[in-house]
Formats: sequence, C-alpha cells, structure tokens
Amino acid sequence: MTIGEPVPDFAFVDETGTAVTAMAFRNTITVVTFATPATPQGLPYLGRIDDTFDRLGPDAAGFTRLLVELPGGVAPARPRPGWRHLQGDSAASLQLAERFGVVRWRGSGAMPGQNFVVGVVGPEGKLRARFGGLDTWTAMELLNALALAASLGGGPAR
Repeated sequence: MTIGEPVPDFAFVDETGTAVTAMAFRNTITVVTFATPATPQGLPYLGRIDDTFDRLGPDAAGFTRLLVELPGGVAPARPRPGWRHLQGDSAASLQLAERFGVVRWRGSGAMPGQNFVVGVVGPEGKLRARFGGLDTWTAMELLNALALAASLGGGPAR
C-alpha cells in the first residue's frame, strides 16, 4: 500500500467482542500497528507510541490507536489502555498486515518473527504515513504525521 492509497476494508472483532470494520474509523485519525500476541519485542514498541500520545495530553482523545493481532502467538494479548485490539481471521489479518508492509518470518521457538510498522490513516481512510522499525522514527515524526493527517488539505507524510 502506498502513501495516499485507501486502506482496504476489513472485518474483525475488538477486545469487547464487537464487530469492527474499516468504516468505523472514518472521520478519525488512526494509528495502526500489528503484533503477534505475547511478542516480547512488541511491548517497548507500543510503549513508544503511548509515549507519543502522552505528549499530546488531552488532544490524544481525538486519535485512535489500533492494534491488529496477528496469528501465531503463545498467549492471548491483554488489552493495553488506550488501544483498540482487533482479532479475526488469520488470513485476513495477515493480508492487511502485508498491505501495510509487515513482513513475517520463521522465528526461533514457537513465535514467528516480524518487522514493526506504524501506519497513520487519515479521516478519509487513506494511508498518510508509514514508519518502520522499532527505533527508526521519533516521537516528533509521529506527531507531525498526526498533525498532517488532521489537516484536511494536507498531503501525504513521509
């Protein structure tokens, strides 16, 4: 998926058991990431996004943090405060992750390996920014991408 391209529709279930589709996130700016439940490396990664949202203070309420869970975990994920956790069909979640640029490989032991990707989706449902890796982006870059996605006339970021 390229910057400016619409996010494909999806149908998953959130942590409360509610059915959720991509349309549910229209008119809001959404930060999307993907993780295999109980991935130890994922915790600092999600924490970096949380730290960025902490910098926003009360303005963080205007954005959605979305974690799409990928198959292959060793335990069910526990919901993180401030995040919507989506689970669903393994093939559908893997297909969506691949569209965002997530690459998975055979890891050691029971857990698959994966790269980490953070996507910023604008209120119109288009990908506005994508950041890869655990430490290749800064909080300021993510904040700038959120601000750009918030401006209706803004173009794609990074």
